[in-house]
Amino acid sequence: YWLFLSALLLVPRPEVLVLLDKRPDFPHVHFCCFTLLALLVHASRFSWRMAVAVAVLVAYGLTMETLQWFVPLRHGMQLADYAENVLGVATGTALWWAAERIRNRR
Repeated sequence: YWLFLSALLLVPRPEVLVLLDKRPDFPHVHFCCFTLLALLVHASRFSWRMAVAVAVLVAYGLTMETLQWFVPLRHGMQLADYAENVLGVATGTALWWAAERIRNRR
């Protein structure tokens, strides 16, 4: 998923990778993608502490958004997308943390 997300963020026409004719008008797509990414990273077998995983995910999100500036035919970097990337990581991490607390109570 991480590699696929990287491709979607860095190609000129990401809708082609998911077999669409045109870019969908789907608000908050960055938020959803980064929430899922955070959940998958926390659920994976990486032996990272949560703070390290969050730092890596935030750095990844900020880097990918910055790199979009250099991709032809992309809208370039947008502050709203930066915010959605970081908020998605925070939401995915919070959901994972809450699920782990519930699971550990049993």
